[in-house]
Amino acid sequence: MFLKPARRRREIGRFLSVASTWGAPPVRTWQRSGRRQYAEGDLPSPATYGIPDAWPHVAGILHTAGFRDAHDHSGRLFAGTLDGIPAPGPAPVGGLTVRREIGNLTTRFAAVLGDDAVGYVHVRDDLTRGGTLSRLVRWAAVWEWFVVPAYRRRGIATWLGRHAVEWLRLGGAERVLLLADDEVLAGGLRALIEMLGWHGRHR
Repeated sequence: MFLKPARRRREIGRFLSVASTWGAPPVRTWQRSGRRQYAEGDLPSPATYGIPDAWPHVAGILHTAGFRDAHDHSGRLFAGTLDGIPAPGPAPVGGLTVRREIGNLTTRFAAVLGDDAVGYVHVRDDLTRGGTLSRLVRWAAVWEWFVVPAYRRRGIATWLGRHAVEWLRLGGAERVLLLADDEVLAGGLRALIEMLGWHGRHR
């Protein structure tokens, strides 16, 4: 869960002080445009997104400090290996091509039909933050795995995912993390993730 914003700067300081005395894991806070303060739990645990359910005490003191859920939704973190996943094979829809693009801190694989992108998936091939987190060497991340509703159930998401995996393996990645929103999982992504052999770790 991502949280925003604190009502007053002194409340954020009070929260951080209380968290340290309770032995709570530290969180990372940052500010955008001078008006909103955000917090998430990836400072002590880099492979953590938002505030996990395993940290209810952290969520509680964040709410007490004035933070609130930014998107009013939750998700699940999956992890798995990249070995054993087959090559992409031919396009599942006639005329469909894959295009690799530069995203925001990611590489984006888009499924293109004519002039339109009918699906995409974002990947990040290095989670070590410039080599400072050696325990995440050869780990990659996948997110924003999406196919336009009219083109779902045609194998496009699987085909895109295999293209992404092939590229990640080429760069030396061996394992992957994927954060998926509950709503997206309910839309069919969960079956695909399980088919790839990736397993849910926590919410």
